[in-house]
Amino acid sequence: MKRESVAAVTGAKLFASQLRLSTSVERFFTQHISNLHTRRTYLRAARYFCEWCETEGLDEIGHLYPAHFEAYLQRLLGRVSPITTTQHRSALHCLFIWLVKEQILAASPVSGGPGPQYPAIKIKTPVVTTQHIRRLLDSITLISPKDYRDRALIGIVVYCFARLNTALAMKVRDFFIKDRHTWVRLPGKGGTSHELPCHSELQLFLEEYIAAAGLSYSPDGPLFRGAIGNTGRLREGRITARAAYGIFHRRAAAAGINASMGAGILHATAISAYLAKGGRLQAAQWIANHKHPDTTLKYRLDTPAGTE
Repeated sequence: MKRESVAAVTGAKLFASQLRLSTSVERFFTQHISNLHTRRTYLRAARYFCEWCETEGLDEIGHLYPAHFEAYLQRLLGRVSPITTTQHRSALHCLFIWLVKEQILAASPVSGGPGPQYPAIKIKTPVVTTQHIRRLLDSITLISPKDYRDRALIGIVVYCFARLNTALAMKVRDFFIKDRHTWVRLPGKGGTSHELPCHSELQLFLEEYIAAAGLSYSPDGPLFRGAIGNTGRLREGRITARAAYGIFHRRAAAAGINASMGAGILHATAISAYLAKGGRLQAAQWIANHKHPDTTLKYRLDTPAGTE
């Protein structure tokens, strides 16, 4: 897949005709859209639209009308799913509304607003058992800072119901003491954050990891850092998402668990186990930072968590 970049969009004929226009588009992606995955999705939608405009001979943004946009969506709908088409509509709607607010355009050529809302799809993530999670954590032999990092990262996903990319965005200072208790701060969308009291075992994992890696002197640095080859030592930069996904598969295989078990499966297992053991739905929703309880309920299983 072609890697999306801001330059690929701002350099397109549709946006490159005016310096003020290309600068505004660049600010939209680099400053207004803070979430990395949202930015990639919006960049992909903008690039596809720019490529279509070039094939249609539309090089001036002022010459775009709702009819052009609807023709683009109809062509897109024949190639991708309706949900992806709606995603592209929403991305372009946000981009052109931004250009209107920046007084680049008098009106947005995107008609119909962000698009229809589709019913949520039932989560199909396979769930392992709490015994598997326990075996996974206990199987990690703590020798190098890399080992302590892996255990702490798994702990964040399990005890905070955190998604992997949220955990990777954490800084060292996001593990802190408040009111004589330890807390973790999970970065959210749009510069928001979600603070949680730290589980006692997770507290141990993080304290030992920070001490082993010597991270206490760089509170503004990334909490989870990449490894330097096979030395077991860590570099200053943040671990990549691909390398982090590999941690879960590699550690699961070493523990004798299905190697396909990833962070998403642990995330789902932690929430379902909490609910199966009598945890309140509102509490699970708050820990997972879900906007609606229906999202949390999707993780509830009919079979009791923890059974083999």
